Amino acid sequence: MPYFPQLLSGSVAQFPLARWTMTRTINGETIARERTATADTAGRRTRWQLLLSGLTAEERNAIETLFRTCEGRLRPFVFADPSGNLLANHLDLSSSPWQSDPQLQWVSDLPDAAGGTSALQATNTGSIAGSCRQAIDVPGEYVCSFSVYARSTASSSLTLSRSGGTNTDSRVYPVGQDWRRLAFSSKLPASTGPCAFAIHVPGTATVELFGAQVDAQPFPSIYRRSDAHSRLYSHAYFAQDSLDIVADGVDSFSLQLLIESREES
Repeated sequence: MPYFPQLLSGSVAQFPLARWTMTRTINGETIARERTATADTAGRRTRWQLLLSGLTAEERNAIETLFRTCEGRLRPFVFADPSGNLLANHLDLSSSPWQSDPQLQWVSDLPDAAGGTSALQATNTGSIAGSCRQAIDVPGEYVCSFSVYARSTASSSLTLSRSGGTNTDSRVYPVGQDWRRLAFSSKLPASTGPCAFAIHVPGTATVELFGAQVDAQPFPSIYRRSDAHSRLYSHAYFAQDSLDIVADGVDSFSLQLLIESREES
């Protein structure tokens, strides 16, 4: 499956960016003239409008190549929502699709960094580091920012990592009594994918965690609370029949893209 290319900046979009969800309702009437209204889940669509400018010839060619590969609207590609969290179930690191090592014990519904009660406490009952991780179908060449809020009543540390195949990149952060957002930017060899993003808790340590997030860009966006669904769309389509590319100058191009998905969001 092809992927929508990142720009040389490491992002997949520029501002202004528009995203909207379209829903459909089926209205009916019974023999007794009672009206009914039912949500048509098959008619739900998410659409993005990307206005891209200042593109280099390399960036323009990458988008054109994807458009030709997909034959316009015909074939799907993978699209990372630039306004969404690529992690699924990001508030409950103890349940699927997260995979948690057995020595990690979890306590939920604790005060969080946003003023709510969605934080989790992870206690490592073992003597070696334990981790929770989630695999995301992004290629290694994608620049991604992995972030999470963390704190600990005792001075501790936390390791964030990204791995794929035999390749791993990681970083160690100190954790104190106050909430701190840890952010880790990484990129792996192009042939790597999918990638697993993991949080490693040292042996015998206890930490509180909240708001895990993966952005398809070099730096984390503001924390966005979302539902259990990942904003990585594996069956996105172009919603246009042609690319109207404007040459604004030497090695500078602009175009508008419409992308659509019928996946649950």
